Amino acid sequence: MILAQIDLHRDLTFAQADEMQQEALTRVSSGGEAEILFFELQKAVTAGMGISDQEIKSELLDPELKVSKIRRGGRLTVHGPGQLVVFPVLPIQRWQINLHDTLSLYQSWIITWLHKYSISGHLRPGLTGVWIKLEQEFRKISSIGIGMKKGVTQHGISINIEDTSNLFASIIPCGNAIDKTISLRELRQEIPSLEQIARELMETFTTMDLYAPSK
Repeated sequence: MILAQIDLHRDLTFAQADEMQQEALTRVSSGGEAEILFFELQKAVTAGMGISDQEIKSELLDPELKVSKIRRGGRLTVHGPGQLVVFPVLPIQRWQINLHDTLSLYQSWIITWLHKYSISGHLRPGLTGVWIKLEQEFRKISSIGIGMKKGVTQHGISINIEDTSNLFASIIPCGNAIDKTISLRELRQEIPSLEQIARELMETFTTMDLYAPSK
């Protein structure tokens, strides 16, 4: 079963969060229970392994920012205050779930959680993440990038809770210049704390079809 680690770790650098993630990965890959880590990070820009240095240069709108390349898919994304970052550390090899199914699980997880707020989340063909449709425009509320090491997932999900438009002004999100973002706060005037949202996400995860505690 999932180790119910739902403490929200605030004001960490990305490197500090990744260190905690690697410690969890060691525990899980050694036979320990799955863990899900929640963070609100200091501003940081990360890039997946598949993006070139030239592409990073063209998609980074603030050349003063340092970009960390990490072992996940996807292009540039940014983390910072007002955003909930979720690192599910799951033994998918032990559970006999592949990365593609895990990605689908994460997207369904966010869409199911959004239903609590009577918000419809949408997928877009060929793209990774969750969007909100406003009239004829899609706006991204959640980015997803997954890696795997020793049969265990790393990295994962970011969800825009408070208005994060200033954060995303420093990059071309996921390489898509026309992609716009949106936050839970922009959709609902009253929202709970990040700690409560972390608890809601943990509760939602345990109801998902691909959740496999017995494997």
